[in-house]
Amino acid sequence: CRINRPKLLLYLFSLNYLPNIDAICYFVEQIWLPFLNTGEFELMVAGRQAPAALIALCQRDGITLIQDPPEIESVYAASDLLVVPLRIGGGTRIKILEAFGYGRPVVTTTIGAEGLDLNDGEHALFADAPQAFAEACRRVLGDETLARRLVSTARTLLQQRFSAEQIGKAIMAGYALARGSAGK
Repeated sequence: CRINRPKLLLYLFSLNYLPNIDAICYFVEQIWLPFLNTGEFELMVAGRQAPAALIALCQRDGITLIQDPPEIESVYAASDLLVVPLRIGGGTRIKILEAFGYGRPVVTTTIGAEGLDLNDGEHALFADAPQAFAEACRRVLGDETLARRLVSTARTLLQQRFSAEQIGKAIMAGYALARGSAGK
């Protein structure tokens, strides 16, 4: 926990992927600037291969940009909240699982949490409209009990469904099912 400093919101993704570029531009323009850029919070964007337009956006709006971080442990350690404002794209949201493992609460859009079967208010806070997203960030950052509860339930989910052991069991079950189907 960072004492006597602004709370740090983190956006940590591959910065050369169109859905991630869209998400951070949306977050900055529609959520950060109008609702959260008040001095009580800071925003850090971290990831690999930031395009020139994203670099300029961060410089223009005083956002900390860490390009190609050599490791992410210190990035997560410095942060208080992972924001996942995705509006487009598909696939599993590995960064959310990573944040759970590093003990960071998450505020996400519904699309941002697709494929993980998370529950709003239990594992993360969900918000799809800009003001609602900002309010969810404020809730988590202003309520340590809520933040700790989200982190605790998210870590439990991570162990129960996404640990190496659980993934191995799922792979073996799929393999057994495929072998059984092949003989018919």
